[in-house]
Amino acid sequence: MAGAGILSVTADYVSHLDHVSSVRYAEFVNATNFWSQLQWFIVESFWIVRVPPLRNSLVVLCLGLIISAIWQKPFQGKLWKPHYWLVLTQILFVPALCAIGVLYRVIPDPTKPLPKESAVANWSINILVLLSLASIFLWVYRMKGVRWLAFCVLAIQEVFVFGAMFMAGMSISGDWL
Repeated sequence: MAGAGILSVTADYVSHLDHVSSVRYAEFVNATNFWSQLQWFIVESFWIVRVPPLRNSLVVLCLGLIISAIWQKPFQGKLWKPHYWLVLTQILFVPALCAIGVLYRVIPDPTKPLPKESAVANWSINILVLLSLASIFLWVYRMKGVRWLAFCVLAIQEVFVFGAMFMAGMSISGDWL
């Protein structure tokens, strides 16, 4: 009888070790997959241009960028200030939104109902999108003399930010199109 109890305790301990090692292995796999999934999310967020209305608006914005660059001549004279290059930092919202989508993703299981999405992830996505929109208004206001150029550059970047928002939103809710 005593031998059966020891075997039972040993079997429980071994199954506990198996569970711990499987959890650590899953954490390791998730950590190594983070970068590949983040890369996939970023690439997919740039594929938002497949949507016809966004593709058409992107073409119009690119034409506006070219026309405003020719019309305003920002690099001739003293219109362009060195800190105006920071307008290109708007695109950094794309990896930030995609990282939220990867970290808080819901893996759908067809046999179970979808779990509730993370309130922190939802809140984070909303805050980042609002910050992105606020930075557009700030940069267009600050770039006196080249505002049309600034608007076109920022609007082009914002199309891709909305693509990242769309990807992150699908990821945290588990509702993939």
